[in-house]
Amino acid sequence: MVSLRGSQYLLAWADRLEEIKTICHTGRKATFNARLDGTGARVLEGAQIDVGHHYVAMSRKEFGWPRCRAMPRARLHWSGR
Repeated sequence: MVSLRGSQYLLAWADRLEEIKTICHTGRKATFNARLDGTGARVLEGAQIDVGHHYVAMSRKEFGWPRCRAMPRARLHWSGR
């Protein structure tokens, strides 16, 4: 198994590991995050980190779609807090 060195040490020190369950807009389990621009297109270049609400949770199937695919605008913002 290949892992990031930092993650390896954090997991070794953890008392427990809990999964935060997230759902994709398709209703499937979301295991990936994609960064979107203002039009809903996936961002593939630029800064590594972008602080803000520019990310959307996606299932593996949705994440694998062509990278130029835009998400529906209504799905960009989460209304609950």
